[in-house]
Amino acid sequence: MDDIDQLLARLGARAEPPGLADIDGRVLSRIADAQRQGQGFLVRLGAAFAGLALVAGVAGGGASVAFARHADAVSPLALAPSSLLIPRE
Repeated sequence: MDDIDQLLARLGARAEPPGLADIDGRVLSRIADAQRQGQGFLVRLGAAFAGLALVAGVAGGGASVAFARHADAVSPLALAPSSLLIPRE
C-alpha cells in the first residue's frame, strides 16, 4: 500500500501537461460539432419514417374498408372479431 501512496504523491508533485488545461473545451466543442453534423440526418430519417407510416396507414385503412365491403356480401359473420362469437350448430 505504501507503493501506491508514494506513486500518487510523485504524480501529484509533477507539473500538469500543457494540453490538459483546455481539454474540457475541446471535447465539448467536438461533441457539439458531431451533434450538428448528425442532426440533419436524423431529421431526414424521422421524416422518412413518418411518411412511410402515413402511407402504410392509408393503405391499410383502404384495404380494410374494401375487405369489409366485399365480406359483407359473402357472410355477415366474416367480420366477427373472434371465432368464439360465431354460432355453432
